[in-house]
Amino acid sequence: MEGNEEYWYCKNCGKYFSDAEGENEITSESTVIPATGHNWSEPEWNWAEDGKTCTVTFTCQNDASHKATPEVTVTSEVKTPATSTQNGVTEYTATTTFEGTTYTATKEVADIPATGHSFPAYAITVQETTGGTVTVSHQSAAKGRTVTITVTPEAGYALERLTVTDKYGSALKLTALGGGKYTFEMPASQVNIQAVFVPEQLPFADVKPTDWFYEAVAYVYEHGLMDGVGSNRFAPNASTTRAMIVTILWRLEGEPEADDTMPFADVAANTWYTEAVRWAAGEGIVEGYSETAFGPNDPITREQLAAILWRYAKYLELDVSIGENTNILSYTDAAEISEYAIPALQWACGAGILEGSNGSLSPRANATRAEVATMLMRVCEACAN
Repeated sequence: MEGNEEYWYCKNCGKYFSDAEGENEITSESTVIPATGHNWSEPEWNWAEDGKTCTVTFTCQNDASHKATPEVTVTSEVKTPATSTQNGVTEYTATTTFEGTTYTATKEVADIPATGHSFPAYAITVQETTGGTVTVSHQSAAKGRTVTITVTPEAGYALERLTVTDKYGSALKLTALGGGKYTFEMPASQVNIQAVFVPEQLPFADVKPTDWFYEAVAYVYEHGLMDGVGSNRFAPNASTTRAMIVTILWRLEGEPEADDTMPFADVAANTWYTEAVRWAAGEGIVEGYSETAFGPNDPITREQLAAILWRYAKYLELDVSIGENTNILSYTDAAEISEYAIPALQWACGAGILEGSNGSLSPRANATRAEVATMLMRVCEACAN
């Protein structure tokens, strides 16, 4: 019986009860006898402070007028449930009559006095961790109670180890329920829960957990935004073309169809990026070098990337006003910023999408794949918020 989570053991009287706080707790579902032609919902039981009287509401779901709310002082008779040797269970019955038919609802309640019993509960402690969160169904529990642990790794992390130990350091048995949930049976002592999260292993030999861009690469890879370049490589320091960036955003939007006329003469029909460029141009996300030149195979620069992402943020109706008062003149190479890219870089710096290095923005330097992954991750996270 001690192993059944529905019962608590009183160490004073040696009996089992279904509530450790000394209050009446419902231990079984109520039932109502349905009438032909009417659909009655679950009766609502609102108990008074004495735990013996209540208001019971019967509601007919397919006709709002079929409703009765009798105040019922329920009478009880102590019974022993046929499924256990538990004493102190009271069966309550409430009735109402509608159109000549009597409807009955029953509840089984554990009748536990508020005083005279002692129910030991032991503390459950969750150790601090990084890379994920751990929550438990109880902060303390009595021996035999089933406790549920929910483990939620952060993006780019996975659970490596989960342990539950008693006060002696002995490991308790865990049962995996799936979906990050685990259960264990509470021992007669306090317990300690510890979870260890580790960065997920990426299939790229040139991306290590210690790299500053690891989290970003994991994010774009797991969300299908970017893949490797072959031979188990991500090539974080390689450049990315303008066509690739536009295609990533297009796919992120679900590859929408666009009927606009292709404005760029250097974007051929039926390439892997044609429809992406058509869509981006039609939505004002890209403007090209001129009205007829896009340069799809050119490496994208940092300021070009910022400008495209800035326009994409406006397309998503995000608030880009955060950058209006951002001072980018403090960067040593601010004079190198193209005029068209100034508001985009103000937004990117102000919103934390783009960060300089050693006081420099390097606006006309090619954006590396690692930088692209990082900026994409930050924009997507901004969208989620």
